[in-house]
Amino acid sequence: MRPAFLPFFMLSFSVANGQPFIDLVNLHYTSSPDAGILRRDQQHNRFYYLNINLNLPVLLKKDSGALVFSPFAEQWNLRMDNVTYLPDHLQSFALAVAYIKPISTKWSMAFNLIPRWNGYNGNWFDNNFQLGGAILGIYKKSRQLKYKFGIYYNSELSGAFFMPLLGLDWKVDSKNNIFGVLPGNMVWEHKAGKNFSYGAVFRAVTNSYKAGTLNSKDYFVRIDDNQLSVYSDIYITRRIAFNIEAGHSVLRQVRLGYKNGIGNFFYKEKTNDDFLFNAGLAYRIRL
Repeated sequence: MRPAFLPFFMLSFSVANGQPFIDLVNLHYTSSPDAGILRRDQQHNRFYYLNINLNLPVLLKKDSGALVFSPFAEQWNLRMDNVTYLPDHLQSFALAVAYIKPISTKWSMAFNLIPRWNGYNGNWFDNNFQLGGAILGIYKKSRQLKYKFGIYYNSELSGAFFMPLLGLDWKVDSKNNIFGVLPGNMVWEHKAGKNFSYGAVFRAVTNSYKAGTLNSKDYFVRIDDNQLSVYSDIYITRRIAFNIEAGHSVLRQVRLGYKNGIGNFFYKEKTNDDFLFNAGLAYRIRL
């Protein structure tokens, strides 16, 4: 259930990521209170995050490819005591789609298009459109091991954003899997039994949201976070999985800037890192 958060690039290719399952429906909630280890005299913060996403795969018999439609919606409730320009909440709506095409017995390609609207306080489509996408090459070294290489682009509110991608899909043995695409996420899964699994996850968050108008200029909130967590998945039924997770943020940063003003952040104080707790529910099919 880890990729449900998809906070960095919203790639939502469950198949291309090589993970051993696909969540057709996923609901995910995160709470990060103003508490953590190694506290410093930096900006106090707390947030609550809610995400719902669908993954609807369509197999294409003509070219042996697949389309994966992955619409999602999310909402942040972010609080920082000394920042007066934060809206009540930030939200996003996206209509992501991935096309996955086998090229040979060793290679396949994944093409992802991510139109999205990142706004605030219920203003879903108010001059806040972003267009993102990614290209990923997948090399199958063996039945147990795949490598991924690619590049990601998004029209962030601060300007064009590019990021190289490097991924892995490794079935270590019958009980252990390691999969993900960095810098977005990397997951270790250990299947402890038929109805229970646990592991660890790293994920990176990089998103910007229009937050209002200040001095006659549109401004945005940019959230950057790195999260390290341990988790467990409990299968209530064969298809329904309940997820719980606990961890800590690393180098969390919340900045405010004017739209298309590259590097022009009018607020960029350092932010405290905090604990985080996640819970989720998914309708899941193991591949």
